Amino acid sequence: MPPRENPPHPFALIEAMRSIGYTPATALADLVDNSVSAHATLVKIRVAPPTTEQAGGTATVEDNGKGMTPERLAEAMRWGGEGPNKARSADDLGRFGLGMKTASISMGKKLTVATRAKPGAAIAILRWDLDHVTKHGWQMLDGADQLAEPEIARSIIGQDPQATGTTVVVSELDRLEVRSALQSQREKNQAALTRKIATHLGMVFHRFLENGTVIRLGESAISPWNPFESAAHLDTEQLADGVRVSSFVLPHHSNLLDEVYVRLSGPLGWTAHQGFFVYRADRLIVPGGWLRLFSPAESCKLARIKIDLPNTLDAGWKLNVMKSSLAPPSSQLAALERIGDATRRRAMAVYSFRGERQAPASASGVESNSTFFWNQETASETVHFRINRNHPVVQTLKQSVKEPAIAEAFLRAFERLLPLEAILQDPKRTTNGAVPSNSPEDVQKLAKLAKMAVRVLRTQGHSHDDAIKLVLAADPFSWQSAAIYPLLK
Repeated sequence: MPPRENPPHPFALIEAMRSIGYTPATALADLVDNSVSAHATLVKIRVAPPTTEQAGGTATVEDNGKGMTPERLAEAMRWGGEGPNKARSADDLGRFGLGMKTASISMGKKLTVATRAKPGAAIAILRWDLDHVTKHGWQMLDGADQLAEPEIARSIIGQDPQATGTTVVVSELDRLEVRSALQSQREKNQAALTRKIATHLGMVFHRFLENGTVIRLGESAISPWNPFESAAHLDTEQLADGVRVSSFVLPHHSNLLDEVYVRLSGPLGWTAHQGFFVYRADRLIVPGGWLRLFSPAESCKLARIKIDLPNTLDAGWKLNVMKSSLAPPSSQLAALERIGDATRRRAMAVYSFRGERQAPASASGVESNSTFFWNQETASETVHFRINRNHPVVQTLKQSVKEPAIAEAFLRAFERLLPLEAILQDPKRTTNGAVPSNSPEDVQKLAKLAKMAVRVLRTQGHSHDDAIKLVLAADPFSWQSAAIYPLLK
């Protein structure tokens, strides 16, 4: 018996593709992919959602790229297009031949594409109308629909007959709503939508924006968000198949200006943006997370690892249709786990303390290593804090009580009762006691405590000068060593 064709019902397939999981921001990013692949230096985006119950509105992405011939346009409009097995140039951001269509219909019911590849040539225009497809099958239509016509007319290629480029217009935006009975709420919804789109595109295309590509949303140019700004570069490794991995640790929040700290938190926040950032042909695919190798942890939020992939590894890394997720092949899991573990440990150390500060030079001109009040004990997934029993203040406490065991019991209880969860709820404003005070009253209190510590160290066999050096090298005395030193002589 000969094989029988059994094509899908257009309505059922289209509705399934419309619900594949795009947001307006990720859908527009997929359309911008085509502009970037066409070597556009300018991309303009306009979003005008419907404001009434009747479907309407448009989302437009236009560029000044190389454009397409009429034949190339017809192929680009084909569902499935050239497919994932086509040999692509190194800077081609396409994958399955579905992105432009699926991203567009996730927002609206009509997709119109206008393009010109040769200066002075006529504009080629094709469109998909989902209502027409539902009734008549997979038929494309020539020309623009009523809502798309003015968008094409005001576009780069519509205004300049010599310009090349492409304009994509999605109309009848039945799935992109900002409607509300209140005008003020509509404006808030529109502003929220614009903000989400701008922050997502600034993150995904930050390398292109930093290299001169201009993407405008309405009248505003989108700013890049570089997740590795201010980060310390730890190491770079070249793995198999051209995979390049670079590990970074961001500075402790106490070493950042407030605006930089807020900026580095990114569109999704500190917790979501820890871990691996995977780029494919310079386009960000995965903006953080641990690729199922580790669990996120507050103490690891400063760890960020950059992975650069060529587009020839799409199948091996299981890139999805929306180009929003992937999974590394088993052959590279061990290397990624090793790199991730090392970066997490370094990030934990920076997160727990500002860094190994050196004590200021003592008044005698001799420098000593700082003695910190807290020590950290780092395990693979956790960091514990222990009070430094060798700290002069701790030794003074133990020497000042009749039963040292009571002092030790107090220290252990204090360690267990340290309210870490409360501290971590607002780490940006948490100082961990690390803010020095210059007031005369505080200096006098520190000097009094320092004198007691010097006396204790003298009873342990230290000379007076050595005891002073040890005390002034310890927190918090090292912060005001110049002011305290004369009071100890």
